[in-house]
Amino acid sequence: MFKVIKTITGECPVCEDIKKLSYGTRVETLKINNQNIHVKTKAYRCEDGQHYFYNPADEENKFQEAYRKYRELNGLLQPEEIKDIRGKYGLSQRALARLLGWGEITIQRYETGALQDNAHNIPLLFINDTNNFEKLYEARKPFLGKKDILTINKHLDKIKQLTLFSSFNKVRPRDMEYGRLARIHRLQSIGDYQYRKPIRTREGELAIAS
Repeated sequence: MFKVIKTITGECPVCEDIKKLSYGTRVETLKINNQNIHVKTKAYRCEDGQHYFYNPADEENKFQEAYRKYRELNGLLQPEEIKDIRGKYGLSQRALARLLGWGEITIQRYETGALQDNAHNIPLLFINDTNNFEKLYEARKPFLGKKDILTINKHLDKIKQLTLFSSFNKVRPRDMEYGRLARIHRLQSIGDYQYRKPIRTREGELAIAS
């Protein structure tokens, strides 16, 4: 069903002539990876030939909306979610690509709307967990620059500190009777993030200070 927003007189690229055109919305079915995706899109309809055509912006929006629905149906990360993962660790697009062993343009494409496959989506989901990220980070550190390493360390410090503060609110009153070191161990044991190493500062020293 086509719902008219406005009517104009303009050139129909199919008829190659000036025609009465209607601009409106319609539901279209696109096939993405052999899966039918229904999207609402804007289009022009030539009232003489009863055929449809799109301007470039509307056609791009049509495919991007279809990709978003496809991601939702198949458990794939949306572009903004990939950006959020990158921002969580302070990574540039280039640094994240190096960390994952991908081509440098790959992350940029995904963040601007290109559809990732499941083989690339799984590693992104994997590193969204901070424990998993740190394991990969330690293994891939030789492939990163010094500036990237300092930035990642800083963000990991922040994540660990926030986790410890969050865990502190969960400590039972009797735990406060323990000594300071015992309380820290208690916080680490109940934290959502498994604290395996000393928190790193810019200089690499312990950040747990009295």
